[in-house]
Amino acid sequence: MALSHIGAGTIESIDADEPIATQCRIWYDICRRQVLEAFDWGFARRRQELALHGDTISETSSDPLAGVWGFRYMYPADAIVLRKIQNANAPPGDATPYDVETSLDGQEKTILTNVSEAVA
Repeated sequence: MALSHIGAGTIESIDADEPIATQCRIWYDICRRQVLEAFDWGFARRRQELALHGDTISETSSDPLAGVWGFRYMYPADAIVLRKIQNANAPPGDATPYDVETSLDGQEKTILTNVSEAVA
């Protein structure tokens, strides 16, 4: 549809060896992720238990997260956006505050919350 809007015609396959197909390959995943982030699509919604991160939040005063968040979970590798965090046994509409932390090297995201047995 986008190709026809710019008057570029059509392509037989996104894997074709032509400039228009190359541009489609470059932009496809970026556009797909933007659309999935923009709205809470029912077909793209999934709930799963979160795995605790190995670095626990210490209750010592030297840990800047002490007293703010009680648990650190791994950010699901296949998640595009988190809509809600809650306890696995809580009613469906009962969401709780959380924050997402990214490591200094930008390679790892974790979820900070006060929810035990969290699902996202």
